[in-house]
Amino acid sequence: MRPESEPARRLLAALAWQPEQFVSDDTVIQQIWGDDLPRHPRDSLYTCATRLRQAFGRADPGATASPVRRERGGYLLAVDPQSVDLHRFRAWLRQARNAARHGDDEAAAELFDRGLALWGALPLPGLGSDWAARVRVQLHHELSSAQIGRAEAGLRLGRHVEDTPDLYRLAREHPLDERIAGLLMAALYHGGRRQEALDHYAGLRHRLVGELGVEPGPDLRNLQARILRREPTPVRAEPAAAAV
Repeated sequence: MRPESEPARRLLAALAWQPEQFVSDDTVIQQIWGDDLPRHPRDSLYTCATRLRQAFGRADPGATASPVRRERGGYLLAVDPQSVDLHRFRAWLRQARNAARHGDDEAAAELFDRGLALWGALPLPGLGSDWAARVRVQLHHELSSAQIGRAEAGLRLGRHVEDTPDLYRLAREHPLDERIAGLLMAALYHGGRRQEALDHYAGLRHRLVGELGVEPGPDLRNLQARILRREPTPVRAEPAAAAV
């Protein structure tokens, strides 16, 4: 889509969030503009829909009908959910978790990688509505969950050295996350960097006590004790997650 079609992009983002489902005019208007409404919201929405149909037409001149369908009081995007990156990502994430639960870490790592490869810049660019802000928070959680699941599968496969840089990056992005800290400590320890693992624990503990007034949880304290005793540190499988 060309830059002048930015409003159409916003409509596409709102409809692609739940393809094949009817979305009312009022809901779409709120998702696209929030409180910063144009003077004539429904006319503006109609213009967005027209531009979006035109964009689909240019992309597929042979199509007999536009996937942007007008229904009484709203719109529907008639596309296979698996043609939308978000829904493909979620499907691969579910498959990856299922593979991990069944002990197939090779398949789990491949599926996590496939899903993570779909991610690019900030989701829903150009949308400043409250709905878009909530969606970005939700997607950030889903992305972090996939990154953590991928790291766990990689560590169970013995990829401690290869995955350490990514775990350091995750730890910087989530400096108080004990699960990520534990994965990084395990990767460092099994990669022959025992003192770095202990130092990372000490740094995390300092932040938790200083910023939240709490000690690390029992799982992380147990991991530190195992590293001090030079014992194995198994990595648990990705737990079942609520369907999205």
